[in-house]
Amino acid sequence: AFFLEEAMSPSSLKLYEAQFFGFTPQTAPFRTQLRSRARECSQKLQIFLQERFKRLSCRMDTVLVNNVLSVPPNMLLPDDQPHKKYFQRLVSGMDPHGVKYLVGEPLLYYFISKIN
Repeated sequence: AFFLEEAMSPSSLKLYEAQFFGFTPQTAPFRTQLRSRARECSQKLQIFLQERFKRLSCRMDTVLVNNVLSVPPNMLLPDDQPHKKYFQRLVSGMDPHGVKYLVGEPLLYYFISKIN
């Protein structure tokens, strides 16, 4: 009878539960709460990192377009060389007022800026 009473004592019952389940029943809700909190925090972190990445990628796009993937204003591309020569011949035969009217054209303005 003493052995049976000792086997059913709360301390030995907790020890048995811990051995059988790998944890005590009192820690199960705590572990569930920790798991839920960890999931919430990781979702918040993921959202924060996604927003930060979007913001930084927009900045990076601007930097790439403005500084890396653009042709400097003093650079003339090889495909535009024949156009520059043709335009120089065209402008050299015109009066200064006629050239001013051509400047309204974006491509022509580009070539004028390359000549000067």
